[in-house]
Amino acid sequence: MNEDDLYQWLHSTDEDDNETPAKYELLTVRLFKEAIRETEGNQGDRLLASFAENVLPNLIQQLVGATAKGGQFTEDRRAEGKNVDRSKHDQSFTSHLLNGLFPTYRILKKLKTETPETNPVKRNCGETEIALFVASYILHDFDKFPDYSEWLKTNDSEGKLANRDWQEKPPHKDEAPNLGRDYVALKIQQLGLDSLLGENWEYHIDDIVWMTNNAGVKYDSDRGLEIRGLQPKLDGRIRGTIANLVRLSDLFASVIKHPSDAEANGLSEVLNSLSNGQLKFSYHSLSDNRGVLTNVINNALMDAHPSEFYTPLLYLPDGAVYLAKADAPAIETAEIPNQVIAKIRNLCADRLKLKTTGFSRDGKGFKFGEFYWLFFDIIELMGVTIEAASKLIPSTKASSAKKRSDSLLSFQKDGDLPGELNLEFPEDYRIDRLAEFGDILCRGIWNKWQERLINSQKELPKTKRQSPPELDLT
Repeated sequence: MNEDDLYQWLHSTDEDDNETPAKYELLTVRLFKEAIRETEGNQGDRLLASFAENVLPNLIQQLVGATAKGGQFTEDRRAEGKNVDRSKHDQSFTSHLLNGLFPTYRILKKLKTETPETNPVKRNCGETEIALFVASYILHDFDKFPDYSEWLKTNDSEGKLANRDWQEKPPHKDEAPNLGRDYVALKIQQLGLDSLLGENWEYHIDDIVWMTNNAGVKYDSDRGLEIRGLQPKLDGRIRGTIANLVRLSDLFASVIKHPSDAEANGLSEVLNSLSNGQLKFSYHSLSDNRGVLTNVINNALMDAHPSEFYTPLLYLPDGAVYLAKADAPAIETAEIPNQVIAKIRNLCADRLKLKTTGFSRDGKGFKFGEFYWLFFDIIELMGVTIEAASKLIPSTKASSAKKRSDSLLSFQKDGDLPGELNLEFPEDYRIDRLAEFGDILCRGIWNKWQERLINSQKELPKTKRQSPPELDLT
């Protein structure tokens, strides 16, 4: 969908209401695909390309309306009189999964290719294991999937769940018959995860079941599955590495609400284990949120982090979380204010170049706002004036070039201009532009710059003052 297609779709008058959700869904999926494809480091990644093409559309469609906490989690806690500060902004299930998957996937790739020493990921994770990680993380909260309770009832051969209040007593993973193998296999196919895992995906069902049940340490850990009949195929060390990746993803999505959360809740410990101490988390945090200004400050702070040591992982309203090398240097903050000012100046300058706001034209020529001197030096301002002349004097505007020619010829006749100059020219909007530009160059820019220079010289001792140069147009 290019820009023209998008415009036509947004302004279409299709009266078929049944098509609206499908079109909205299509746009959402396309935007997600573009974001995945265009993110730095994702180019040429076949697994991510397959995920975006074969899994993402199904994920968005099947989890629409589902929340990360599942059911009425926040409302139930509030009714019980419990604190809901951390859960009141419950995110959608799809957002939860993607917010956890992508930063961990980026860490995984760096551990595979950019660490000088060995580490568990480099030793234990090939293409198959990486695909198993993605599938296991997508399914790690399968008991919160919207259709799970209905599936349990359908497969309840003894009728124990017939009258159960699912809101009061939500379903759990350990209630699935056959250790959850059948439901996990069903979701692998429905979500398109089999496209990542390959034709022999069923061979690793028990591995995926084990990892989806062991992403946590305390509440989301079931180490007794093998005793109850689960038969994983992967070596325990490999499963442990993948489970750590799943856990890291879950922590990213669940606990990081502010940049400083990156140093709490076990995140650092998991990363240290996966990287053999070669990587660590770092962050910058702002104490206040001021809208656009906050974005400018955030960008300046990110620019201050050298890319050879720091990789941005998560962007938050009040800062950013980075993946840093263990020997990354501390960030010098003394120049940050100047960098922020420079960014603001550049942003405003770029905007003024596009819009030339503050330029006007009357009977005495061009004028521009004093604020232009805040964002441009004298040479840059000349360039902006050229753009302003083109916008204020369009090609469709009636030309005054003949009048200008007559005036110049009169000056030439009086001997004020050299006789060898050819000053006869027809009506042409380009002559008008050139005339206005020349006027503002001499009278508006150069004279004003001289005035500003002279005023600034007054603050210096007389022995250090300099006379401004003369404008030589020859």
